[in-house]
Amino acid sequence: MNPAKKSACIIGAGLGGMAVALRLAVRGWQVNVFENSATLGGKMNRWESNGFRFDTGPSLITMPWVFEDLFAAAGERMADHLRLQPVDPMARYFFADGRQLEVNASMPRWLATLREEEPEGDVRFLKMMQLGARLLELSRHTFFRRAPFEPPDLETLAALRHLPLYRGWGSYRKAVHSFFSSPHLRQIYERFATYVGSSPLRIPATLMLIPYLEHAFGAWYVVGGLYTVIEKLRELGEKHGVRFFNGSRVVHIATRLGKVEGVELAGSSVWPCSAAIMNGDVSTLPELLGQPGYAGLPEKDRSLSGFVLLFGLRKKLREAARHTVCFSSDYEKEFDELFLQRKFPKDPTVYVCVSSRDDPSLAPKDGEALFVMANAPANDSDRWDDCMIE
Repeated sequence: MNPAKKSACIIGAGLGGMAVALRLAVRGWQVNVFENSATLGGKMNRWESNGFRFDTGPSLITMPWVFEDLFAAAGERMADHLRLQPVDPMARYFFADGRQLEVNASMPRWLATLREEEPEGDVRFLKMMQLGARLLELSRHTFFRRAPFEPPDLETLAALRHLPLYRGWGSYRKAVHSFFSSPHLRQIYERFATYVGSSPLRIPATLMLIPYLEHAFGAWYVVGGLYTVIEKLRELGEKHGVRFFNGSRVVHIATRLGKVEGVELAGSSVWPCSAAIMNGDVSTLPELLGQPGYAGLPEKDRSLSGFVLLFGLRKKLREAARHTVCFSSDYEKEFDELFLQRKFPKDPTVYVCVSSRDDPSLAPKDGEALFVMANAPANDSDRWDDCMIE
C-alpha cells in the first residue's frame, strides 16, 4: 500500500459500495472492497441454472441519469457499457374482483385509462404528479445532498418551508386516498410503499415522489439483466485499481481517538485504512465498532423481506407482460399480517417478472425465465421448510 495515498476499506459490495469504490478510486484513493458472500452485488444479484439466468433483486431502473453520472465520473459513457430499453407496458395489474389495468409508458394512453377508471381520474393523477415533482425538487436540495443523520443546516430548514402542506404531510396512504377514489388505483399506488420495504400506513407522504419518478422518467431494463450493472462496475473499478475480496467478512472496525485505523477480517487479518465505509445494514455498525449493548434491529422495526420462486419454463408466454402484479383481496389486511402479526399473508399479493419477455438471452430458445415474489416479514424465527412453502 502506498502510504502517500488515502486508503479506504468498503464493507459490502452492494450497488452502493461498488459505486463509492469507483468514485474514490478515480480520485486517487486506494480502495479495498470486502464482501461476505461469494458474489458481488448484494441484493442486485444473479442466479443461473440450465441455461436460464435470473436477476434475484431489482428488475428495473427508474433514474438512468444516476448511472450516467457514475460512469461519467470514471470518464466513461454509460451507453458504451450498458444498453437500456424502456419497459412498456410498465406493469399489468390483476385485481381480486376480476378487473385488469395496464399502466402504459405512453402518458396519453395511461390518462385515457384513468378517465375510464374514475371520473376525472386523469386530472387527479396530474395533480399527484405535480405534488411528486415538487417533492423531488425539494428532496434534491435537502435530503439527497446530505449524509444520513447529519443535522440540517439553515438552508435545508428554510427549504422545508416549501413542503406542500396539503398532502405533503401525513401518511402515504392518506395522500393516495386524497387523489383517488377507485379502489384499484388506490391499490396500485399504495403498492409503491413496498419499493422501500414498507407499508403505505408506515411511510410519510413525501414518498409520493416514487410513483412520480416512474411515470415521469419511465421504467428501464438493462439488456442482459440488471446484474450487468454490477459486472461493469467491477470492470471499471478494477481498471482504476479497486480490489474486490469475496468471502471476506469484516468483524471489527479499529478506531483510535475517533479516527479509523483499519478493519479486521474473520481470521484476524487487519487491513489498515484511513476511512471505512459501511454498505450494509446500519444496525450492525455498533457491533463492528465494539460498542456494548448491541442487540440487533428488533423484528418489528425491520423492512419487508420476500419469498421468491424462480421458474425456468420450456415454453413461451407470448401474451404475458414483463411485469405483472396479482393483488390480494384485502390489501390493508395483508399489511396488517406482514407488519403487526409478523406472518406470511394468507392471501398475498404476487409479483411476476417475465425477464426473458424482451431479452431472449436470459432463457433457452422457446423458454421463459420467471421471477415470482410475495412480500414476507423479516423474522429470524421463520424457517422456510417444504411444509411452509406449500
